[in-house]
Amino acid sequence: MQVALSLNALKKREHEEKSSAAAPTRPSYWKPENHVDEKSALRVENWQPRISHLMLGKERNESIRPSRKIVKVTHAAGVAIMRYVEEAKMYGNIRDSKIKQQQQQQMAGSNNTRRRGEDGDDDPDSALLPKDSMSNPVFLRAHWEQVVLKEWPKSNTRSKWLEVLLER
Repeated sequence: MQVALSLNALKKREHEEKSSAAAPTRPSYWKPENHVDEKSALRVENWQPRISHLMLGKERNESIRPSRKIVKVTHAAGVAIMRYVEEAKMYGNIRDSKIKQQQQQQMAGSNNTRRRGEDGDDDPDSALLPKDSMSNPVFLRAHWEQVVLKEWPKSNTRSKWLEVLLER
């Protein structure tokens, strides 16, 4: 689609746009007035709860909250950290589902005899629940040593992420 405008029409349009300075503008993070309002969506304390599921150290029990600190990182470091967390979640979910499946098969093979749960109750389903891999330091250490340090250097993209992670 082609539109033909005269030079005079373009100049008039530009002049009208400049004269309508009272028109609302898009919010900008860098404007000081955006940081005065306590409810501004540009303030970190207002959007941090929405992304807390992406942060490391999340506990299942919300009454136990680890201390969190906001740290300045480069874009490359942020990407590397996000990719590491997503990959660790993927491997953790695979591990957890395998453990749960094995435990269910063991329970089915034992003629449904009742077992005491891990927390001491008589609920057999509580014994079936695997420990969450993302909160298991043994799993996270093994994932770092066996997957990240050995497999990531073999990939062009992931080797760049590893370099960024190791320089911090």
